[in-house]
Amino acid sequence: MPNAAVEHDRACTAFGAVNSYTQHHQHMRITPLLFCLLIACGPSKQPQGNDDLPKALQEPSFGGKLEGSYSRGYKEDLVDVLFEHVLKQDAELATLVKDLDRQATLHADSMRTMLRFEERVQEYYRDARGHVAQLSDSLEGTAQLKLLEESEARYNERMTALREMRTKYQQKRVRNDDLLTLIKLGRTRTIMERYQQEQLPASTTLEGELARIAALQERLEKALAK
Repeated sequence: MPNAAVEHDRACTAFGAVNSYTQHHQHMRITPLLFCLLIACGPSKQPQGNDDLPKALQEPSFGGKLEGSYSRGYKEDLVDVLFEHVLKQDAELATLVKDLDRQATLHADSMRTMLRFEERVQEYYRDARGHVAQLSDSLEGTAQLKLLEESEARYNERMTALREMRTKYQQKRVRNDDLLTLIKLGRTRTIMERYQQEQLPASTTLEGELARIAALQERLEKALAK
């Protein structure tokens, strides 16, 4: 089936032929066909451009996978996809997000070292108690257990400050995640509200659909009455 553009061109060609004919017949009346051709060859309305919209909000995207991804691995969350668009346009914020990611990596490395240290210490005290259990002299076993408990208590005391700092770090990390989420929601909400304002579907489209479905309903009711 020829598309609308081809039909439009054919109509304009036909109009040109009719117009040439009427120039030689000045007294000819305008026929209904000629009137329709005049309307068809008028300027067609162009849709509003979407160049400034994020790709995820441009057609066609409904029903398909969202394009883009956020640096932390999200791929199909529209908030994260739109936030990637924000980061592309805000270099300062993009740098801040990269710094957050870098800090998370550095912290993971630091914590890995600290956790390995704690595991070794705890493993030692656990294995040491196993060796104490092998002693045949219960008095010596009791004495060794007391020494181990005192040693472990000193270790826990040494670790108190480090463990407090680890807890504080975790609290700040959680707060930073919350702050980033608030920024993400605020920036993407602005994009979405602008999208709603600029791309709101025209009511004329639905009005035409309503008119056609009403006409079909009327025909059905007439068919039922026969």
